[in-house]
Amino acid sequence: GLIAMMHPEVYVAQTITADANHFYRAIMDANSFPGPAVVNVYTTCQPEHGVGDDQAQDHARLARDTRTFPVLTYDPRRGDSMRERLSLAGNPDVTKDWSFDRQTGAARDFVTFARAEGRFARQFDADGQPAPLLARAQAERLQYWRLLQDLAGITRDPLQCRPQLMLQVRMQAGDEARDLERYAIARHRLHQRAALSRASSS
Repeated sequence: GLIAMMHPEVYVAQTITADANHFYRAIMDANSFPGPAVVNVYTTCQPEHGVGDDQAQDHARLARDTRTFPVLTYDPRRGDSMRERLSLAGNPDVTKDWSFDRQTGAARDFVTFARAEGRFARQFDADGQPAPLLARAQAERLQYWRLLQDLAGITRDPLQCRPQLMLQVRMQAGDEARDLERYAIARHRLHQRAALSRASSS
């Protein structure tokens, strides 16, 4: 994608069929562009990659969400500057290094992607720790993503490492709320027993 974008007046898109809106918009814009257009579409080769036959769409979304294959469009018709032409819309958590699981707060990075493919199984030890090769690949993916952010004029979130902390805070707040609720119930029952005791003694 970057190589194609360096050529003058070329429409460029990286997309996935699992995101129908992004895919069809990219194809329509490429067809209407009055010049060369390059569209790169991610898909799995299930037997070669070690992915289940019914997991192609889910895996394409995982490739996008883990910055393994960011979706993008580059349209010279949008303006003269790179940041006007390049759009990263369609990627989750676009201001952050990695996207995050909304339920667990865990980062979804390249290692997350590699764990889901059988071809990378040998790159994890018995304890599930990734090999140095995967660490280097992850660093390369992050460098590429940050370059795209810079080219698109996106300011990175300075608090991007906080989702796990915020999840812990929400969990703690929930525990405290439940403790208060239990205290209120116990207090109410105590008052009920006291009232019954007074009534029976009178």
